[in-house]
Amino acid sequence: MVVSTSRASESLRQRPKSIKASVLSRTQLLYDDGGSKYDKNRSSSVLSEGAFLVVFGYFIALTWVAVLVHNHEPVALTLADVGANPNVFIEERARDHLKSLTAFGPRPTGSYANEVLAVDYIVRQVQFIEQRCRRQHTIEVDIQKPSGSFNLDFQDGFTSSYVRVKNILVKFEPAHGANHSVMVNCHYDSVPGSPGASDDAVSCAVMLEVLFLLSQYEKPFRHAIVFSFNGAEENILQASHGFITQHRWASKIKAFINLDSCGSGGRELLFQAGPENPWLIELYGRGAKYPFACVLAQEVFQSGRIVPGDTDFRIFRDYGNIPGLDIAYIKNGYVYHTKFDSEEYIPPGSVQRAGENLHGLVVELANSPLVPDPGRKQHGNVIFFDFFGLFLVVYSEFLGGILMYVCMAIVAYRTYWRATKPKQIGFKTGKAYLNVLLKGLVALISGWVLSLVVLLVIGFTLSVFGAAMSWYTNQFLAFGLFVVPAVLTMILNHKFAHRFIYKNVKSVWVAEQLSFESHQLLWFSITTLLYFLDLKTSMVLLIGVLFPAVFRFIGDYFVYPYSKNYVRDFLLVNLFAWALPLELSLQAAVVATQILIPLMGRTGPVIQPDIFIGVVFWLVCIISYNLTVSFVHATRSLKLVSSILFGIFVVSVATAVFTPLGYPFSGSLANPTPQRFMISHVHRVLHARNGDVRKEDSGIWLLPVDFKGERDMYDYFPELSSAHYVDSECESELMCGQPFYYPALQRLSSFVL
Repeated sequence: MVVSTSRASESLRQRPKSIKASVLSRTQLLYDDGGSKYDKNRSSSVLSEGAFLVVFGYFIALTWVAVLVHNHEPVALTLADVGANPNVFIEERARDHLKSLTAFGPRPTGSYANEVLAVDYIVRQVQFIEQRCRRQHTIEVDIQKPSGSFNLDFQDGFTSSYVRVKNILVKFEPAHGANHSVMVNCHYDSVPGSPGASDDAVSCAVMLEVLFLLSQYEKPFRHAIVFSFNGAEENILQASHGFITQHRWASKIKAFINLDSCGSGGRELLFQAGPENPWLIELYGRGAKYPFACVLAQEVFQSGRIVPGDTDFRIFRDYGNIPGLDIAYIKNGYVYHTKFDSEEYIPPGSVQRAGENLHGLVVELANSPLVPDPGRKQHGNVIFFDFFGLFLVVYSEFLGGILMYVCMAIVAYRTYWRATKPKQIGFKTGKAYLNVLLKGLVALISGWVLSLVVLLVIGFTLSVFGAAMSWYTNQFLAFGLFVVPAVLTMILNHKFAHRFIYKNVKSVWVAEQLSFESHQLLWFSITTLLYFLDLKTSMVLLIGVLFPAVFRFIGDYFVYPYSKNYVRDFLLVNLFAWALPLELSLQAAVVATQILIPLMGRTGPVIQPDIFIGVVFWLVCIISYNLTVSFVHATRSLKLVSSILFGIFVVSVATAVFTPLGYPFSGSLANPTPQRFMISHVHRVLHARNGDVRKEDSGIWLLPVDFKGERDMYDYFPELSSAHYVDSECESELMCGQPFYYPALQRLSSFVL
C-alpha cells in the first residue's frame, strides 16, 4: 500500500476514524521514503555531533545524580533538638557512646580494652537506660562467656575453637513477658591496631541509643528484643556461635538484624536477607526511613568470589536456622581495619541515618504478627531495590516471571512482525531483514568482546610498566583509563558495522532502529539466561529492556508521526526511556566503585587489580553507556567525539604513569588511602612428633596484602633486601610455619627476615 503525500499530510492534521487504518498509516510512515511530509522531515535529518555530545552530557549528569544520591546524608540531630523531637534518634548521643568506646583504643578479643573496659562501659550505659525505662517494659542484662568450636568454610577453611569469649546480652521485653523474640547484633571488638569505630563500635553505639528510645515508649511491644553486643567477631564469628548455640534466650529468637561494616560511614547497605522469608524485605521497606538495598548486592556477596569476607549473619543463619537482615556501612573502605578507622572519619549524618533506619526497622519487627508464624510468606524470594533511597521496590519472583514472559512475547512478536512485513522497513524479504538483524547482533557482541580485550590489554600494560592501581586514590583516573576506551571502542565498532552491515538499508534511521533491536535482543537473551539460572538480578536488568522498548513504541506510534522536529523528539523520547534503567545501573556502578576499588587494597598479590577493575568498568559500560551506541548510525560524523575521548584516554595514561597523581596510596590525614602490610616480630619453635624441638628461629614476618606488595618498601625498610619467601616451607609446615591470624594462604604471599 502506498500512501500519497496529500494523504500523509492529512493524516498528520487529523486522526483517522479507523484505529486500524491509523496504526497502519503511522507504521508505514516510520520507514516510508515515498515523499510524505513526515518522511521528508525524518529522512533528511541526521544527528549532529553536538546532539551526540548532548547525549553524553545527559549520561554524565545522571552519573553525577547517582553520586549525589549516594553521598547525601540527613542532618545530624544534636541534644538541642531533643525538645522538638522527643522520640527521634539523636546522633550526638550515639556519637558520645562511639567516642567513649574508641577511646579505649584497639580492642582485639582477649585484650584488657575489650574484655574489661568496653564491657564495663556498655553495661553501665544499659543500667543507666534501665533506671529510666518506663514500667511498661523490663530490661535484663546477661554477660555470657561461652566456649566451643565449629567448622567454617571461609578462605582456606578451618575449625575455629574458642574459650570464654564474651557476649553482653540485653533483653528488652514487655513487663508481662513475651513468647517470642527478635534480635539486633553488633560487635564491639576490633582487629589488632585499629580503633574499630565503623567496624563495629558505631553499630553498638547506635543500638544503645535505639534501646534508650524504645525504653521511653508508652505502649509495650508485641515481642521481646534481644540486643546482642558481641565481643569476638573478628577472630572469626566466635561469640555469635557461642550465643546462638548455647544461650537460653536463643531458642525464642525468630528473626534478627546484623549490623557490620566494610567501610566508614555513608549509607548502610542491606546486602543479605533471608534465607527466603520475603516478609523481612517488605518489613525493611516499611521500617527504614532511608532504604538502601539491592538483590544484586546479595547475589554478589553470597557468591563468595568477589568480596573476601563474612559476617555473623552466616552463624545465625546456619547454626540458628533463623532468617534475618545483614546491613553494613560500605563507604570509604580505605580505612577499614586500619588505625584510621576512628570516629572522626565517620561523616556527620551517617550515624543519624543508620539510627533512624534501625529505630524504624526494630519497631516494625517487634510489632510484626509475622514473627512467630510468617505463614505463606515463610517461603519464596523477592526482587528488591531502592529508588534513590526514597522507598524500596519489592515484587515477587512470580510477578518477575510474568514480566519476563511478557517481555519474551513482545520481543518475539516484534521480530515476527518485522520478518513478515519486511517491506515496511525497506527489505524485500523477511529473510533479508533477519540476516541484517543477526549480523547486527554479531557486530554488537564483537564490540563487547573487542572493548573487553582493549581493557584487559590496558590493565595488563599498566601492571607491567609499574603503574598498577594508579586509580586507587584518585578514582577519576579509572574513568579515563577504562570507561573512555571501552566507549570509544564500541563507537568505532558500530561505525564499522554501519559501513559494512547496514550499507544497503534505506536510511540511517532504519540502521539505528536495527541496531537498537539487536541490542534489545541480546540483552533480553542475557536476562532470560540469568532468569533460568535462578539469578534474581535478571529481574532488575529486565527494566533496561522493557523501558526502552515501551518508549520506542510510544514514539513510533504516538509522537513521531505528528512531529515537526523529528531529531528533537527522537532525542527526548529516548532520554526519557533511558532515565530509570540508566539511573538504576549508574547507582549500582557507584556502589560497586565505592566497595571494589578500596577492596583492591586488601585482596592479596594474587589478583591483578587493574584487570579486575577493568572488567568491572567494562560491565558498567555494556550495561549503561552501551545504550547510546545505536545513535552512532544516525550521526553525521563522530570525528570530534572520537578525538575528545581519545584525548581523555591519553591524558589519563600520562597522568597515571608520569605524575604523582598516579601513585596509588596517600598518607593524607584528610583522606587517607594507606598501603596495608601485616608486620610481626616472630619467634618460632617448631617441634617434632615426639615433642623435641627441631627448629627455632626468629625474624620479621611481612605479609603484603595488595598487588603492589613490598616494591615501594625498600627505601623505608632496608632490611627487606635480605628477605626470602617462605613458600619453600609451605609443603613441610602447617600454614607455612607462620602464625596466621586466620588461614588465607590462597590470597597472600609471605616473607621472613
